[in-house]
Amino acid sequence: YNLVELEVTRTLKSMEMCISKSPSNMNTPTEIESSPDTNAEKLFTVEKIPEIVHLFKEGDVDKSGGLDIDEFYEVMTKINPDISKEEAHVLHMKIDTNCDRTVDLGELLHYFLQRNEKTVALDYRNILFPNDFTYIHNECLKPVVKIICLLLTDTSDFRGYCSGESMRSYKYFAYITISSNGLLKMWLNEFKLWQTVRLYERDMIRPAFHHTPIMVVTDAVYIHELGMLAVSTSNREILFYGIDSAYNVTKIRFAILEEEITAMDYYCAGNTGIMACGDAKGYLFVFVSYYVFDNGLFCQSKLQFTPSQHYPTVTVSSLLTRTNKEFHSLRFYAFEDMCTEVQYIPALQSFSMCGKRATSMALIHCIFNQESGTVTPHKQTFKSRGSCCKCVAYSPWSRFFLTGGETGFLYVWLPHKTTSFKHKLKGHSKSLTQIIYNSVEKIFVSISIDQNVRIWGDGEWTCKQSIFPSGMTSTGPITSVYYNIHNNELFIANSDIAKCLGRGTNVFHNTLRSHNRPLCSMLYHSIYKQVISVCQKGKLTVWDTLTGKAVMEFAILDAKVVGPTCISFDEVKRKLITISCDRKVKQWNFNSGELLDAQKVKLPSDVTSILCINDMFISTKGSSKILHLNPKGKLKNVLEHFLLDTICSMDYFDNNLITASSNGNVLTWDLEASEVEGYINTTISPRTHRLKFDLGQLLHQFNLLPESTKRCEKERVLIVKCLRSREAGPKTATLLIVEDVYITAWSTTLHGGMVGKFKAVKRDDSKITCVSVSETETILLTGDSNGVVCLYDIREFGLQTKDNEEYETVNGWKIPLQSTPLLASWQAGLSELVSVACDPAFEKIFTAELEYNVKLWTSTGTFVGIFGKDRWVNMVQRKVVPITKETEKPN
Repeated sequence: YNLVELEVTRTLKSMEMCISKSPSNMNTPTEIESSPDTNAEKLFTVEKIPEIVHLFKEGDVDKSGGLDIDEFYEVMTKINPDISKEEAHVLHMKIDTNCDRTVDLGELLHYFLQRNEKTVALDYRNILFPNDFTYIHNECLKPVVKIICLLLTDTSDFRGYCSGESMRSYKYFAYITISSNGLLKMWLNEFKLWQTVRLYERDMIRPAFHHTPIMVVTDAVYIHELGMLAVSTSNREILFYGIDSAYNVTKIRFAILEEEITAMDYYCAGNTGIMACGDAKGYLFVFVSYYVFDNGLFCQSKLQFTPSQHYPTVTVSSLLTRTNKEFHSLRFYAFEDMCTEVQYIPALQSFSMCGKRATSMALIHCIFNQESGTVTPHKQTFKSRGSCCKCVAYSPWSRFFLTGGETGFLYVWLPHKTTSFKHKLKGHSKSLTQIIYNSVEKIFVSISIDQNVRIWGDGEWTCKQSIFPSGMTSTGPITSVYYNIHNNELFIANSDIAKCLGRGTNVFHNTLRSHNRPLCSMLYHSIYKQVISVCQKGKLTVWDTLTGKAVMEFAILDAKVVGPTCISFDEVKRKLITISCDRKVKQWNFNSGELLDAQKVKLPSDVTSILCINDMFISTKGSSKILHLNPKGKLKNVLEHFLLDTICSMDYFDNNLITASSNGNVLTWDLEASEVEGYINTTISPRTHRLKFDLGQLLHQFNLLPESTKRCEKERVLIVKCLRSREAGPKTATLLIVEDVYITAWSTTLHGGMVGKFKAVKRDDSKITCVSVSETETILLTGDSNGVVCLYDIREFGLQTKDNEEYETVNGWKIPLQSTPLLASWQAGLSELVSVACDPAFEKIFTAELEYNVKLWTSTGTFVGIFGKDRWVNMVQRKVVPITKETEKPN
């Protein structure tokens, strides 16, 4: 106890410190409504650890080391008299890691450790890029050198951008990609190709038989204020192209000659435009125009026409000579290396430069003064052992630099410490190509040549997400990156292009789904107030019904395996039982995602249903056998009978197992004797028969030979649902049988039979695919193949209490013709519903449709939201910005 007490105390302290110091926690909104166990969890604080340990010792009367639910509740009431039994029950179940119905201090420690990990680690549903990349084939074998966004606002780029909106309107921009061979492509509206321009086919006067010089593009920037595109090439030139209002690239306006520029950047603040260039010799060139809107970026009087070109040119040395106070320029030696990246950092009024060898980063601080005409650059060189400065980004929030090196490590630097880094971050395995800072989300995005994209928390310096765009056809390194911070949309390219839309906009919100693969099943847990759903990819998600958030997700299948999965709670609803196409019976603590046990069972095919009555009963696809497993998942017995064909569904009543077969036979098994007790043939007879007494007569009367009962030409799908709260009797239905469009009520006792029938679909082309009943068994919920859910009042359905009822006579048996009140019906989905459920109060209706989504409704059919997409408080969904296109394609 003492050792556990010390460990719990240390864990809680570290957890509290981690939460309080986490930068990401500073802007986290508080939830208005939370799960019922939240207040109970707050009882466990560092100050109360000695008291909790002492009370655990007192409560453990038999010295077994564990407390059952009643003992646990007594302990909790001594800590907090206001705690409810429901809160204590939920907390007991959560702490009971191994699901043995007792809680010890070791499990309490494990619970706190798990809470600590869940607090520090990012919720998987809140990662920035939860969706996969989409891919655009560029149809060019050369790598893309630059991706440029033609910003259609007054903001020249996103360096100073910061949005206070939690949900922004998506904006449509035009994009340009330029390949290394000079092939330019214009993309509009959701990255649809608009125009292709061959920059290498420039207008120039050439002598006869003179070949067009080969163009190798090194970099490009867009000058929004002037509608110009600057392209630097290996031919020691920067070509300036015009881009008109219809997004057409026009001919060359002018060119700058003389220097081999390898990297460029452009920034505009107010009326001042700043263009920075780095060359192959390690020099920085800066050109400043104080009135860029009126005068352009360069002094027009210095542009000269030559006989060989149709456009004016100017040399770099000419621009460096200042003849006009409205322009300024600078040439500064940074390092002995080829410049591969240059950028202007407004917050520091400095230029950063990185070289090809990545041995150092130069930070050149300079303030341009229009009146004095002087500028005094000041250089800082950031250098450490190895190649650590191939690319760089700066955070004005935390005031740190983050650089990436050749070995895949990232390095955190303070601006005033140039000889040693503060942190070394491990994640990438290959050389870094680019780092970008997102001022809205306060994160860094790093990209390495092996196509690995990683998200890092600013100030936390932990990797929040790692992405591999596996769908790119080219295996070459990433050569170009663009990050649209407003839309939170990331573009990467080699010879192909991939884009990934992250969270933050209304368009992204509209793409969210509960699962990315078709759904298999859904369950509702009334104690936890949670919904558990699983898809064909084997991803199992636990949802909080009060908010719509995912509280846990884990994989029950290997990553490359896809197939159906059956799920069920154990008898006391502490464990989750799953059986997938891997043929393993797995038992989970679904609140922690911990696998408690796994047993390999010889199954003939995929499992179709699991029923837990202390022991487990399993049916499989295409099989007439029922596998009887013990609570550990080991095979105990096999139930089979010649009247059974493929088992469709199972349920239980008292100590009897009810099985429905595809040939229309429903059998009642005595579990103690493992024998068939009762028999219903839904095709021939409306009566319930005792198998021992009536089988011979039935075989003779209807010529039912054993061979004819094994297989029918058309397999039927029957769903059985027992009403366990009713007292069995010949005139009281305790069994509902669902087939296609009809629901029939049956008494399974001696002299019983069909005592009710009604049609339960609204469209003739629909079939009932799932059913459930409310906790009081007074409401029947059905879902059909067209996505329609219906709620029926079945309080009097299947009860023969009236003398003046109308009857339908079938084979001498009177079937009451009852009208079952339809309480509500609505379109819950566009595809087949696989599960439907409700809460005990019958206020919330949960539906799971085959096509990806789990939804919440009110009992009157009012839509609340989609789990994993929407958020709600007190059954009211939070508003989302409507989708409107702010930029349309030109005519």
